[in-house]
Amino acid sequence: MKVKEIMNRVLVIDSDIALKKAAEIMSKKGIGCLVVMKGKKVEGIITERDILKNISSLNKKISSVISKILFQ
Repeated sequence: MKVKEIMNRVLVIDSDIALKKAAEIMSKKGIGCLVVMKGKKVEGIITERDILKNISSLNKKISSVISKILFQ
């Protein structure tokens, strides 16, 4: 099963952006998570909860706080 088969709007971002930028994207698009890619490989997912747990350090790269994908 592919992500696009179960999610309505899937947005993909690079693993090197800051939490603040990810939060801005989610807010602007009205979504609660983003799929994180490193090159052509899915690395994980970043959620609103991940951002809230790290609210005091929004300049961190999302790669340091994402939920890792365990299967592909």
